[in-house]
Amino acid sequence: MSYERDLQVHYDATHKRLLNGRRFVKTDPPLVPQPVVDKSSPEALLLRIEALEEIVRTLTVWREPASNSNPHNPQERYPTVDDIFQLVRIKENYRPNLLLGSQRQPDLVRARQMIYYLAATRTTKSYKQIGHCLAGRDHTTIMHGKLRIERLRAFDMELDSKLQWYEAELNRLTEERSRA
Repeated sequence: MSYERDLQVHYDATHKRLLNGRRFVKTDPPLVPQPVVDKSSPEALLLRIEALEEIVRTLTVWREPASNSNPHNPQERYPTVDDIFQLVRIKENYRPNLLLGSQRQPDLVRARQMIYYLAATRTTKSYKQIGHCLAGRDHTTIMHGKLRIERLRAFDMELDSKLQWYEAELNRLTEERSRA
């Protein structure tokens, strides 16, 4: 009985964490298993947990459409939100689902806030558009993260040097893109 209760608690927590927030989920094949007669059985709960874990694996950042190759297009002078997301994700060594998720570990939150700051200062996107690109976050979340990084950057030299490196990499990326 305790095993079934533990499974149900785990399923409820996973379901709440994954499906109550706004997320972009690919659902090409149906991810939900066929219904089982007894929905409270441990096997049925395990199948539901596996289906939810499959949904987690399919979370992706929304990709902006590639700009055309017109050298006079002003959009090519700016990095995309996806460029910034991928740069920070790789440098900070996080999986995409962690950065798009809702965990509140301090290092993870700081990486998200750096993405918000760079996207707000280095792209032409509005806060709402940036939030949409990053798993449907609210525009106030983007505003708060940007403001937080601006305040911390003045005092934290390590954060400032990281942001300078990111800005230099984004400059290099946009120069390469404009040459191509």
